[in-house]
Amino acid sequence: MEKAEREIKDTKGVKASLGRVQRYIAFATYVGEDPWPTKYRPIALFLSEIVRLNNGSSKSIHTYLRAIINYTKRNGLQGISEADQIKLDDLMKYYDFMDAIPSVQKDPIDMKMLLLMTKLTDKDQISEMRFLTIAWLSYDGMLRVSEALRDGTTSNFVWNAERTKFTMILFRTKTVRKGPAVQVHYANRKGPCAVKFMRKWFILNNLFDVSADRRLIFPSPYKKAIGSISHGWYRTQIKEHVAMIGLDPNRFSSHSFRAGAATDFFRAGVPMHIIMHAGRWKSTAVLLYYRDQLDKQDQTFQAFQSIYAAINS
Repeated sequence: MEKAEREIKDTKGVKASLGRVQRYIAFATYVGEDPWPTKYRPIALFLSEIVRLNNGSSKSIHTYLRAIINYTKRNGLQGISEADQIKLDDLMKYYDFMDAIPSVQKDPIDMKMLLLMTKLTDKDQISEMRFLTIAWLSYDGMLRVSEALRDGTTSNFVWNAERTKFTMILFRTKTVRKGPAVQVHYANRKGPCAVKFMRKWFILNNLFDVSADRRLIFPSPYKKAIGSISHGWYRTQIKEHVAMIGLDPNRFSSHSFRAGAATDFFRAGVPMHIIMHAGRWKSTAVLLYYRDQLDKQDQTFQAFQSIYAAINS
């Protein structure tokens, strides 16, 4: 553990993550359980305690679990078995369902907002290019945060010969734990888009080079860091860029791009089954991502008007 602490970058996000892991270790030791190898019982007991301390809210347990899993992988420790993972998934769903404190949905970042961010950002700075590339990748692919920030390498991206299209291969997602990989398809279009930014990012970092096979696409910008950029870094960038265009950063999160793309599709009248396909939703949970109350009200009024007109025609 001491070695891992020295190797991890000295940033707020990672310090917080390490603090969560240390809290898990202390709890497991207190209740007489070994924190590793990772097993269902000590993690389940720990998450149950977190929910209790949070007055019945399950909102932070995903962050704690992610910290434990990332620490386990980073340090080469034995991960959780498939059977225990299934039990843990069921437990997380139960806690989310029974959450005593209602969640507050964050606002979407739609294309109009993303275009303004792109216009105002200095694209000659590598840090800004990194953020915009991930932002457009997230928006165009309706990616979940975990999908956008996973340790993706060049082998996860398959380009066509003209470099006008690519497919992002996800071997594991929130809803797909095993079986065939999920493919997210991207195509070039007018104006800023994921293909243009990814192509430029690949060129800037020599990722099209054959020798770059299996190189990380978005390695952490910190020298002592291990793996890809952190959720904390991404969240901070989003808040800074939202503030740049004059909006309240507290109203947005790293999930806002996925919600923004879905909201834009709903506004455009795209059929729900197409939106579900584009965002890989398997249920009507997609409706939770339609976050434009004024548009919903307008369409409701228009529906009543259309019904009245049809009756009186």
